[in-house]
Amino acid sequence: MFAAATVETPLIELGNTAANAPGVPTLRPGCAGEEIRPIEVGAGWIATIDSLCAVTPGAIGEDAAIVVPGSLLSRGRTAQSIFDGKFLGVTAPAAPDFQLVPGDGQVTVVWQASATDTIGDPYFTAAGNPASDLFNANYRQFDVEGYRIFRGPAPDDLTLIAQFDKAGTEFIDTNCETDPTFVAGTVCPSWGPDEIPGTPDDTPVNVDISAPFVQYPVNKIFELADGSPIVTEADTLLADLVRAGTGRPLTNTGIPFAFVDNGVRNGFQYFYQVRAFDTNSLASGPSSLISSSATESTFPQAPAPNQEIASLQTWISGDDAVPLNPGAPLPSIDLDDGTFSGPMPPSDAFELGFAPLVERLLPQFGLTATVDSVAIFQTGNIAGGTQEFGPSSTCPSVGQINDRLASPFGACWAMYLSVDLDGQVSQQVVRGYGPWWSAFGTPPELEVQGLRQLVPYDNTSAEQFDVPLGAGSDAAWDALAMESINNSTADGPQARRFGHFHGGSRWFSGDNESVADPTQNIRVGSLEGVDTVWAPISHTPLTPGGDAVGGDAAFEKQCYNRGLAFLSRAADTEFRWEGGTFVSVRDVTHNVNVPFSPKAGTTWGFLTTDANGNGVLDWQDFNYIDRAHQILRGVDGGNCDASSSNGRWDPDSSFTTVDLVSTPTLMPTSTEGLDVAGSAAAAGLTQTGTGFGLFVFGERFIFELSGLPSDGTKWTLRTYSGTITVDDENAPNPSGYAYAINSTGAGNAHPYGSRSVLRDEPV
Repeated sequence: MFAAATVETPLIELGNTAANAPGVPTLRPGCAGEEIRPIEVGAGWIATIDSLCAVTPGAIGEDAAIVVPGSLLSRGRTAQSIFDGKFLGVTAPAAPDFQLVPGDGQVTVVWQASATDTIGDPYFTAAGNPASDLFNANYRQFDVEGYRIFRGPAPDDLTLIAQFDKAGTEFIDTNCETDPTFVAGTVCPSWGPDEIPGTPDDTPVNVDISAPFVQYPVNKIFELADGSPIVTEADTLLADLVRAGTGRPLTNTGIPFAFVDNGVRNGFQYFYQVRAFDTNSLASGPSSLISSSATESTFPQAPAPNQEIASLQTWISGDDAVPLNPGAPLPSIDLDDGTFSGPMPPSDAFELGFAPLVERLLPQFGLTATVDSVAIFQTGNIAGGTQEFGPSSTCPSVGQINDRLASPFGACWAMYLSVDLDGQVSQQVVRGYGPWWSAFGTPPELEVQGLRQLVPYDNTSAEQFDVPLGAGSDAAWDALAMESINNSTADGPQARRFGHFHGGSRWFSGDNESVADPTQNIRVGSLEGVDTVWAPISHTPLTPGGDAVGGDAAFEKQCYNRGLAFLSRAADTEFRWEGGTFVSVRDVTHNVNVPFSPKAGTTWGFLTTDANGNGVLDWQDFNYIDRAHQILRGVDGGNCDASSSNGRWDPDSSFTTVDLVSTPTLMPTSTEGLDVAGSAAAAGLTQTGTGFGLFVFGERFIFELSGLPSDGTKWTLRTYSGTITVDDENAPNPSGYAYAINSTGAGNAHPYGSRSVLRDEPV
């Protein structure tokens, strides 16, 4: 049985004065000029689909009618759909299986995925069928969102102790359920002009399923007299459960399928439940339902004297397999001359371990993950066309993830890993990006999920606790990516732009720095036998007290450092000469070789091409290096491409690129950095010496010298993350040097992981 209010029509409103003569109703209302009578309009019949009129002889069916939602005809079709679906309704997920592993002062809860997570929500049979009146384009087939764990002293006295929800899940909103401005009866902004609301071809809006996640019921948003919407009712996911203490906000924790409960005492009995919960469209039912659960109990206890418990050891090493020491102290900086006492310590931005560690179930094993190579990639609209290189994936842009977290250049990285578990080798790819710029605030940081490798539990131990064979714990390797532009590579647009003119990457000969004030103003260190070591640094006066925004301080130089700073690292890198080229380039902080590449990357290469054709190798020629060129053009409305007011380096919008080479050739060079508009920016640069260019880790250098170094010569490049300051920036002989791992403006020490950006280098 079903019922509904009559739809308002003018002819019914007229009562006995209306022209509602009796007669036999047509079998084809709305087809070929046939009348749709007032009584049919009152039941909700709006119009008839012409295409069904043409293919349906005789009486047309209810599917041919376009009806008013909630009308008698609409509810009749819904009732028919429910009947046809054997009264299938929205249901909670299937209960997950789980096991308890008692330990010393702890209980480990191990569970398996709900069957609904594999077979899908049964109601999707109806809700996902466009031919059904129960169709809902927003309904999610695989809607299990997470799991809740309850514990208590009795089966009827349980308390929520943990909740895990999937990371990266999205609600694909086609019907404007998540839009607080959508007023019923108007056109959903995501619908195209010719689309029927709720059909699969509507353009969706993808919404991250994390707190706060809000849906708005149909007919609960109204339009005020001034045209603005007012929300009278909203459904904030899990809000009621959070208030009641039986749920927690969704935070994209990921699902570990094991949880170690340390809130127990040996010898006491504890009861547990594990329940799956879902997230789905409010238009079809509750936004979240939770499964039932069996109740299991156990007694935590100390292990027997002869029981073996796993002991886990993890470490990071270079290619020599010798463990590195990420906890080594930072080097000191000399207060008077600004030289570091030594290199940065190895990266502490990695976390290695298990999610979680279940000691009583793990077998004896060995696991090694090696980063074989790193690729940079970029997708999106580039000036003059669409450019894509590297592994196929999409890089986020500013605003997509969080303001200033994603680079406006749309550039990301991918690590290719070999994972060896007791001789079984597999390949994995980890993609990510570094947060970009804090606008001189506290440097942002971003957790990057890396390796996930299942280590199966020991069969004997698993069998003891009824854990299914083949289950295991995930070995987890995650990284903390730090602000790219806070690296010494980008000292110009960051620290120097803020007024700190005495920091940045530096070159030196010998075992350590020995030249005072190595990075004062435009210096980038000193090398024996080299006349000039120069880098195009923006926002920097040539001499103490000079103009920081004129002359060689061209503003347009900063876009290069901004766009490629994510390729940097904090380390000492040694370059050894033999036979007129580098026989080795080695990161001695992390004990790994740095490969040559003809393209820009986490690599090195010589630049010996006069790309802009002005007769000298100058700072603008670096803009044409393959991959660097595309990244610089990827920024929308920034300071790099030729269409912007500051993008003067390539006025003809040419996509011509050049490759780096592994052997240098001496050629005319210019270490001028004139800030001149248009093609004159290249034509105005004059020769200052002979030498070559070097690209390394996203940074560019020009070396002027009369001959190539002799065999055995060693150059060292020292890079870091953070800020160097002095007492008086304009003093000819600065003093009071200080180094902090922080942003240029904040001055506060930055937490864990900030000193290193090794996320793009093999370990």
